[in-house]
Amino acid sequence: WLVYISGTTSTWRGATRYFPMAQPLGFHLASLDMSNHGISGNNGKGVGFGCREKADVQALMDFLAETYPQADMLLA
Repeated sequence: WLVYISGTTSTWRGATRYFPMAQPLGFHLASLDMSNHGISGNNGKGVGFGCREKADVQALMDFLAETYPQADMLLA
């Protein structure tokens, strides 16, 4: 899995530019808008610059590891 982590001012859609490269190399592509980023919900806490967002990334990694236990993962 190639996991694209978008920045504060971007959305999960930024990952689409990597799909043409990922697929021929045998990667599946995953991306998400972390809490209070992009088009995700806003809980009023604002952007945490990684302090709170790490929970979102961890949840995705846990899901992928549980669903695809033999898969390799690359974070970008």
